[in-house]
Order: sequence, then structure tokens, then C-alpha cells
Amino acid sequence: MNETDANEKKVSEGLEQSDADLVEKRQKVGLDSMSSSYVTAMSHFYRGEMARTLTWRQRLDPTTNWALVTSAAFISVAFSEESVSHLIFLPLFLLLHILLLIEARRYRFYDAWRARLRMIEAHFMVPVVLENMKLLQGNWKKLLAEDLLLPSYKMSRLESIGRRLKRNYVWIFLFILLSWGSKIVLDSYHGDGEYAVVSVNTFLAAVGREINPGWVPVTVFVMATVEVLIFCIWAVLLKEYSGDIGPRRRDARPWRV
Repeated sequence: MNETDANEKKVSEGLEQSDADLVEKRQKVGLDSMSSSYVTAMSHFYRGEMARTLTWRQRLDPTTNWALVTSAAFISVAFSEESVSHLIFLPLFLLLHILLLIEARRYRFYDAWRARLRMIEAHFMVPVVLENMKLLQGNWKKLLAEDLLLPSYKMSRLESIGRRLKRNYVWIFLFILLSWGSKIVLDSYHGDGEYAVVSVNTFLAAVGREINPGWVPVTVFVMATVEVLIFCIWAVLLKEYSGDIGPRRRDARPWRV
């Protein structure tokens, strides 16, 4: 055997030993516990759930845009002429509540698909990335299969309303309330001065120019605002989902690429 053949034999033995070590390592961490077809199927399943989640996430924006555009249109009409009644804001409040309910329903659908996606990421993708199948723990496969057979919401209707209020709609409602009060004050000063708003009584008197007694629309607006604030405060006190993107914890290391 010449020197070339001896070198080739050493290289071949080295490669075989490396392959054997790699197989042993894979078996040790459990990478061979899943077939390639299973990994492929789960990868395609993950891509499908990602697409569905993004689709429902995109459906959240149109309702918020409708609320903003509608509010801007009502405010423009209200302040365009002094003869326009301040009661125009009452149907706007009702319309905003309807849009909030529509967006809350869409948010429940989005949350259902997002929860499924996060389960796959946390219990399947993380072990694959770390090359350690020992992290595949818990009954996540059973839970995922049950959710595929019987899809269900992961949050209540009230919770979804509270979360959308906290994120977007509370600011819209407060701005509408401020615009309603400003409309009453400005209209009262443009009159003969009798209804100039300088106190609560004069404010009620200014409101009474359009509807008598004046406390009726004031009560409606105040109750609607209190309802919005209660829902918003309740949503703030709710515990955030682990899948929500939020401020980084103080003990977390900075992300570096």
C-alpha cells in the first residue's frame, strides 16, 4: 500500500468516525425521534398558520381606520356651521361602539390563530433551533390536535373589547367627548351671551338649547365615557399574554445580530 492509499484510508476512517459521532450526538439529544416527513409537515403547517394569523391581523386595521375617518367627518360637519346641533355626536358615539364590537370580534379570531402559532413556535420551533428534542415536553401536541378538531376562542368577548379599547378606541372616545364639550362652549359664546358657559348650570343651560332637559344628553355622554374608562382600566389590569410583544424585561440581555 502506497502513501496515497494510506492517506485516503485515514481520511475515510475519519469521516466514518465523524458520522458515527454525529449520529450518536443526534440520538443523545433526540433529533432522530422525529421523522423528516413529520418535520416537513409541521413546517408547512407553521407557514399556513402564520399566513392565516397575518391575514386576521391585517383585518384589524380597517375598522380602526373607519372609526378615525368617521369621527373626522362628524367633527368637520359639527364645527362647520353654528346651526349644526351638538347632538350630532350622539350617533357618532353609537357608531363607534358598533365599530368597536366589530373589531373586538376580529381580534378574537386573530388571537385564536395567534395562540396556535405561538404554541408551535414555543414547543416545536425552539427545540428544532436548539437541536434538543428533550425540550418537547407537555401535552402541546394533544392541545394542538384538539384545537384543530374543535377551534375555539382563547379570550372572552369582554376581554377583547377591553384590549381594543386600551390600544386604540379610548383615545378616539375621549377626543369625541372633548369635541362635544368644545362645540357646546363655542356655540354658547356665539349667541347673545345668555348661555355663556362659566359653570355647570350654564353648561346644562347651553345643552338645553337643543334638548330639554339638558341633563339628558349630558348623562348619556357621561355614562358612555365612564363605561369606556371602566373597560379600559380593567384591560390595563389584565395580565398580558406571553406571546404579546412588549417592553423588554430589565434582566433580559439586549438583542444583538
